[in-house]
Amino acid sequence: YSDQLERLGIRTGDRVHLLLGDGRTSSHRLADILPVYRARRARLEGLIDERLADAAPTPWGDPRYVACGRCAVCEEQVQLH
Repeated sequence: YSDQLERLGIRTGDRVHLLLGDGRTSSHRLADILPVYRARRARLEGLIDERLADAAPTPWGDPRYVACGRCAVCEEQVQLH
């Protein structure tokens, strides 16, 4: 959200606050997390562009794409494939 506000020329605070699923709030310096967010977003956008340009189905385990391997969804897919 702060990234979009900055793109519009709207000043933001030095800290961001994330409301977590358990109701707690996690606070961070924007300068610490914004570069990481931008790099991850750029990687995701690149993966999406690459995927949209390829008409063939993507098989599970394709080395171009990685999964976390830790969450329940990934674990299930790892076991199935």
